[in-house]
Amino acid sequence: MSEHPEWVALDSEGAVIHPSCKQDDSIIVWTDLAQLDHRGTADPEGLYQYCLAVVRHLLELGFDGFRCDAAYGLPAEVWHRLIADTKAGRPLTVFVAETLGCTPWETAATAAAGFDFVCNSAKWWDFRSHWLLEQRKLIGEQVASIGFPESHDTPRLAEEMHGNPNASKLWYLFTALYSAGCLMPIGFEFGFRRALHVVSTCAADWETPSFDLRDFIASVNRLKTALLVIWG
Repeated sequence: MSEHPEWVALDSEGAVIHPSCKQDDSIIVWTDLAQLDHRGTADPEGLYQYCLAVVRHLLELGFDGFRCDAAYGLPAEVWHRLIADTKAGRPLTVFVAETLGCTPWETAATAAAGFDFVCNSAKWWDFRSHWLLEQRKLIGEQVASIGFPESHDTPRLAEEMHGNPNASKLWYLFTALYSAGCLMPIGFEFGFRRALHVVSTCAADWETPSFDLRDFIASVNRLKTALLVIWG
């Protein structure tokens, strides 16, 4: 901010704009972050080269993939160039777009920028409505997707389902077979019920297991591999 104020988005009063997203009926604001102004900066090339340098630095540290939070917040052309420039030297680098909270059309536009995966909304399906299948048709032709029965942004499934292990089995089976990839936070397999926090959760938060789904999860993963049931 002090070195390159021209890279940061400011409101009409000159205050730093913080990134945000919509979750259900509320707006979540990340007050510890400053929103970069890719669209309005007077130095777009300098900002881009900084972002590319960060990615290359992380690759040198040994990372081989990136989960890009709220990816729809950056212009698609920035992602397209960043992903292409990265893969020119490291073609196996994986880019995952976290797109929760935006419209299916925003997700589709983001996916078209060259991402390997986007996150799907299977977590919130009621098994009756048409919207998830409509999203699948819109997005699945462009890119594969990753689903999850719970995440650090949602309550623990075991807490929502009052400790019912069969509910956790159902949601893992559905998510794994619907999605190309399945994200499972640590503790899901043991029915942990305390919500995860993206910053403060630590080893001291380990809970006494309510149940043990490790064998079930392994069998689902083997089934998925054997049948090649991979959806977008």
